[in-house]
Amino acid sequence: KDSDVVKGLLLVAERTADKEAVQRYSEELLLLEDSVENHLFQIQTFLKVGLVKEAQYKLQSFKEKYPDERRALLLEAWLAMRQGRLKEALDLTNRSLQSNQNNALAWRVRGEVNFLMANYDKAIDDLKTSKALSPELDIHIALAKAYQRAGRDEDAITELKSTIEQPQAAAEEVPARALLEQIYLQLGKKEALKKFYDETLR
Repeated sequence: KDSDVVKGLLLVAERTADKEAVQRYSEELLLLEDSVENHLFQIQTFLKVGLVKEAQYKLQSFKEKYPDERRALLLEAWLAMRQGRLKEALDLTNRSLQSNQNNALAWRVRGEVNFLMANYDKAIDDLKTSKALSPELDIHIALAKAYQRAGRDEDAITELKSTIEQPQAAAEEVPARALLEQIYLQLGKKEALKKFYDETLR
């Protein structure tokens, strides 16, 4: 198999949160092309789908093999966040951002750390920066959650609607609709809720 094909299969597995397929295709990718980028991509994908122990093991091996690779710092931050070591995750992310202010993933991780620490305004700023650098669809949902926790429900609704309206939003549509329904119910927006149900049932 061509490495691009395997990478495509790995991305599909990631989007569908198929942990078994993520492990299989990431190992296959490394057999085809044993590069620094593919090792980093594997660890990043493991962290995205929740293979935390596996990510920890792979990251440790990676750091031993490539001790001077700076990009490992951000993955350390992400791992720390996944393990609930939030202050450490924040410190590591700040160090990562000092060397590269244009890394969308670093802003995303810091935004999620701030969200978990209940620093919702800071989380919003970080996630908006990440979105401006790389407008991936799932960032809209993370941002909407931060808006909701900060009491900015209308901003959350706008974010979720823009996600649902994207033609390529298949994986994000279900969680976006669920959160939008929850906000409408909490706010007692009966007309908006009726319209939402009509559109959902079409």
